Amino acid sequence: MPSRAVEFTATELLIVQKGLSQIPKEGYAYLTIYFDGSDFKIFEETSWNTIPHKSLAKWIADNRAYDNKDIVLLSCNDATSLQSLANALSELDKTAKRKTRKIIGWGGIVHIFSNGLIKGGGTCKKYAYDASPVLLQGTQIPTGKLNTEPKGSRAILGAIKTIDDLIAFLECINETTPMAELEQKGIKALFRGVTRRKTDNWLYPGNPNSIANGISTSTDPIVATLFAIESATDNPTFKGSVQCGMPKDLLNLALTAPNRRWDKELEAIINAPATSFANLAKIEISVEDARKLVKEVFGIDLPSRISIKGAPSVIELTETLPKSSLEKSFEFYLKSIKYNLK
Repeated sequence: MPSRAVEFTATELLIVQKGLSQIPKEGYAYLTIYFDGSDFKIFEETSWNTIPHKSLAKWIADNRAYDNKDIVLLSCNDATSLQSLANALSELDKTAKRKTRKIIGWGGIVHIFSNGLIKGGGTCKKYAYDASPVLLQGTQIPTGKLNTEPKGSRAILGAIKTIDDLIAFLECINETTPMAELEQKGIKALFRGVTRRKTDNWLYPGNPNSIANGISTSTDPIVATLFAIESATDNPTFKGSVQCGMPKDLLNLALTAPNRRWDKELEAIINAPATSFANLAKIEISVEDARKLVKEVFGIDLPSRISIKGAPSVIELTETLPKSSLEKSFEFYLKSIKYNLK
C-alpha cells in the first residue's frame, strides 16, 4: 500500500467519483486510493470499496478488470512508493504469466476535474520492474478523458510541496474553489500591494480590469511589495502598503480564474472590491516596512523606486527574482505583525 495515502473532504470525494466515472474504461487503469481514518478505499465503477489486502499490488493483480493495462496511480506522488508498487506488481504478473504492467505517477499534486480531465503537477514518469523511471512528455502523459478542457469542480490529490505544485494549483482555481481550500492545501496567507492617498488614506480601488473582474492577490509577499513600490512611485500623492490576509479570515470572499501571469506572480484572483480584502485582512504594513521584511526574510534588497516606464520593471522583476515558498511567505506574515498599521 502506498505510504502516503490521500485524505479527502466529503466534497472532494464526490468530485473524484464523478470525474473518474467520466473516463473511458479502455486504455489506462486510473486508480485513486484514499484513507478514511480506518481503511484504505478505492473507487471502482460507481462506488468506493475497501481494499481487503495490505498489498495494493496483490489487489490489482487479483482484479481482472485491470489485466494488460498500465496503472495510473493518481493519489501518490512518492517516487519510492511508485517504484515499489511497480516491482511488486511485475513479480505477480510474471508469476501469473501475464504481461508485466507499468505504474505511472506524477511528482506533484494531481487535479481530477468533474468532467473527467486529469491534470498532474511536476514530472510524469513511468515505473517498471527494477529499472530507472522513464520521463513521459506531451501526448505520452495520461489525461483521463481526451479532448477535455479544465472546467467544472475539481479535487486536488496531494499536498503543495514545491513551487511547481503551487503554480499547478493556482492555475486550476475557478469560481467553484472555496477559499477554505487554500489553507487546506498549505496556503496560509495572501498578500496584496496597494496605495492610499496621503491626505486622507483613501484606498485606490484598482484599475478598470480589477474593478470589473476581481482584485489580484499573491501567495508571494515579494510580488505584493513590488506592486506597492511601483504604484507609489508613479503616484507621488499616494503611499504604498502591503495588505496581508489569511484565508480563514477571507472566507466570505469568492475566488475566480487566474489572469495570464498567474505563474509569474503566484496570483490568486478574488472576485471582490479592494475594500473587501482591505477590511478583512488583519494586517497592513507600509511599503518601507515591507521592503525591510523582504530583506530580512529573503535576503533580497528591493529598490525603493520602480516606475512602470523604467527598468527593471515589475514584470521583469517577477520573472527574474526567486519565488517564495509557502513556508517563507508565512514567516513574512508572522513577522509583519509587529509593523501592523491597523
